[in-house]
Amino acid sequence: MFGVHVHRVTAFENESGPHDPHYMTAGLCTRMAAILLALLSLSACLGNETVHAGQKSAMAPPTAPPSATPSATPSAPQDSAAQPATAQQRSSQAAFAPASVESPLVVIGADGLEWRLVLAMSAGGRLPNITQLMKTGIAGRLATLDPTRSPTIWTTIATGVAPEKHGIKGFLIPQRERRQALSPLYRSSDRKVKAIWNILSERGLRSAVIGWWNTFPVENINGVMVAQVNTLRLNDDAGDGGLWKGGMIRGLAGQVHPRERARELGVFVAKVEDSLDRRLAAVAGEFKGPEDPVFEKLWQASRWSLRADFIYEDITEHLLADDAPFDFLALYLGAADVLSHRFWRYRFPSFYQNPPSPCWAEKYGPIIDRYYEHLDTVVGRIAEAMGDNATVVLVSDHGMAAENSSSTFDAGSDVRGLRSAGHRSVPDAFFLASGPTVAARRQARTEGKSEGPGLPMLGHVSDVTPTLLALLGLPSARDMDGKVMASVIDPAFKEKHPLSRIDSYTAKQWRPSTAPLAPLQNQHERLDQLRALGYIR
Repeated sequence: MFGVHVHRVTAFENESGPHDPHYMTAGLCTRMAAILLALLSLSACLGNETVHAGQKSAMAPPTAPPSATPSATPSAPQDSAAQPATAQQRSSQAAFAPASVESPLVVIGADGLEWRLVLAMSAGGRLPNITQLMKTGIAGRLATLDPTRSPTIWTTIATGVAPEKHGIKGFLIPQRERRQALSPLYRSSDRKVKAIWNILSERGLRSAVIGWWNTFPVENINGVMVAQVNTLRLNDDAGDGGLWKGGMIRGLAGQVHPRERARELGVFVAKVEDSLDRRLAAVAGEFKGPEDPVFEKLWQASRWSLRADFIYEDITEHLLADDAPFDFLALYLGAADVLSHRFWRYRFPSFYQNPPSPCWAEKYGPIIDRYYEHLDTVVGRIAEAMGDNATVVLVSDHGMAAENSSSTFDAGSDVRGLRSAGHRSVPDAFFLASGPTVAARRQARTEGKSEGPGLPMLGHVSDVTPTLLALLGLPSARDMDGKVMASVIDPAFKEKHPLSRIDSYTAKQWRPSTAPLAPLQNQHERLDQLRALGYIR
């Protein structure tokens, strides 16, 4: 895998399940139809505008492009849940519909991954898989949104547009905008534009989307989707804090598409729960002897985030081992953010007026690093499972920085009062890409240092989806706020697939095709959870 040698491999507990013949057949038929339509509408391709996307300003978020004048290239059609596409729209869609992609694409989203810590650990030889990808590809920083709200940023990453366009403006729907008020939290049905998995499904490309923000209830895509559910929490008598970043819950409808695979994939919830203590110890270490009461409270409020990651990781490996090939895979992992909020003070005690004792710092300081090492192993395993021809992208929504440096961190405080890191200072996001379609250029970096510029500024989080489309040989859209990060694309691939744009992928009044759901219970617990992290009041 681009020279990636997978380190510290451990076996996943896979549940053998049936292949998905429905989607294998549907995808093949869609691609054959696309080829025939493409031959009939070849001339439509020749009218497309080729653009040369330059690198944007380093820190300023991109502004929306001026309204494009109507052109011969119409907007992409809606999906089956909306109005039928016109013949002209179907012809335009087919003009951009490849029968296959040259390099399948995997995107691993790691919430709160701090690029300075990645560089420091990479220089120390502790992230071998990520380091190898950095050597063979391009790594850099992305400016992010302010405020740094996870659902908003991850939806921008998946759509290429600003929150005002995609409609996911935070964790909670403003009171004035709630109509039927099934949920005060945003759902997938609240998104107003197509995500990359909708765009690819319409072109007959097969996707797996695992644990991404605001994917509940799941959408009707060509492939498999496992939603992140963040409106309920586990029965946590131990006080582990519930599902702040989201997770998977046994027996809840709307989590898996296609729904007939819910039982097959749901078994991983029980498997992870049965082995959770052992897997937690493998990542965080075993804590022997007397515990710091502050740490104990923080650890109980963090265990669920690792549980969610383990479930998503296991499902992903199961799909890659036992399913038909995917053209696109998106996996979200949230524990880096949660553990950093809780344990930054133990990792960087000198940043605080009231640091933990040297004994506690030595005992608990390695937790964040061990998770980064675990993430590196996951990246290596998934890259290997996707195959030598795959392109791998690792991206975060923001970095991390010390907060509450003058706090007393008293054990009597609630979990919110014990936060020692956050992202209110809007630290840059991390972006790494490597593979056959990526420019093979190692970016300059500051070896072994946790401060300083270190990595170049590549663009903005809204540039991710336009760039992913370009890596698949597809055009971006003029109504996307983001632009292709042209420096990321391999020159030979770019020559073969010139950067181009269509007017839009999203028709007016489009909404995701999702199943209707009844109001969820116990949402107050989820809201309490967000308050504990300081995200809402």
